[in-house]
Amino acid sequence: MRVVHVISCLDPSHGGPTTALLGLASAQAHAGLAVEIIASFRAGEQLDHAKAITSSGVKLQLVGPTDGPLRRHPDLETVLAKALPGASVVHLHMLWEEIQYRAACLAHAAKVPFVIRPCGMLDDWCMAQSGLKKRAYLLWRGRALLERAALVQATSASEQQQMRRRFTHDRTDIVPNGISSPPETEPGAFRREHLGGFDGPLLLSLGRLDPIKNLGLVIDALAASGRGDTHYAIVGPSDAGHRAELERRATARKVRDRVHFVGPVYGPAKFAALRDADRLMLPSHHENFANVVLEALAVGTPVVVSDSVALGKVAVEIEGGACLPLDPASWSQAIAAVSRADQPAERRRLTEAVLERFDWRKVAERWVALYGKLRAPQ
Repeated sequence: MRVVHVISCLDPSHGGPTTALLGLASAQAHAGLAVEIIASFRAGEQLDHAKAITSSGVKLQLVGPTDGPLRRHPDLETVLAKALPGASVVHLHMLWEEIQYRAACLAHAAKVPFVIRPCGMLDDWCMAQSGLKKRAYLLWRGRALLERAALVQATSASEQQQMRRRFTHDRTDIVPNGISSPPETEPGAFRREHLGGFDGPLLLSLGRLDPIKNLGLVIDALAASGRGDTHYAIVGPSDAGHRAELERRATARKVRDRVHFVGPVYGPAKFAALRDADRLMLPSHHENFANVVLEALAVGTPVVVSDSVALGKVAVEIEGGACLPLDPASWSQAIAAVSRADQPAERRRLTEAVLERFDWRKVAERWVALYGKLRAPQ
């Protein structure tokens, strides 16, 4: 079976969609599928991390640099037209750019079934951001693309419920993202490199610094918690100057000396950061999945997430953390209860519990079965 994945960006700074696709493609190749990724890119984007996927037997084609908000490029049509006919299925990731639309049109014309993973972009919170443009795009061509899909993939029940409002058919299924066994990292390596060897209680947020992550709530809660021994590391690239806004907030709350802005880290360094933390903090306004929650639990680090994070229920079910309302008092209490004591047996339990549910190999096997059942809508 030959699967072609199509995505508009593979820069790791764009977070979940890229991380999930690379994990899925590698697992599918190991499961025996012939897997190819076609991706567009903009000038200046970092692609070395993505190119390493070829060592897993995945074929990669990059088209760019692209222009404009839709990421257009004159070679998109040619590259896609050569690759898509003869594929067993085309799997589209994200929604708003030119490459997904062109791939859907060409797949439909060639009678190749295609799957769409909206990556949370059809959820109510996301649709409310630049809502007029998104509604106009759906009317222009997005809804037709969704109606023609052989399957629209949700990664959680909440995402499935919300996205079903955007099209009329019922060809949806819930297939979560996965996680592989995390790399071994040296305990304390992240703290030594980025925090001067600080050995007290450490909170960590990891991902793009974007208003949707609501990290100011953690800063406020840290200030109100009375825990002067606790530090907070914010790890990830900053969007549109949001870091400066958070720095001003930390200064105003008189905790700037205990809030560390580390910048982005990838690969083993990311897992070293998660391993050295005592809690992952994710107070997002909305997360249709949240890969970083899986990554933290996979190294045995408990999480504190908002009740707008889809994986919060899983964390609670496996006794791997707390799922809280967006209430500063609740977050202050959670921070006040953080302990520095490391418990290897408990970390192993969390790792095993997460891999039992979300191992990429199991997710890949699920896709093999689903792909085999797909038929292109007429």
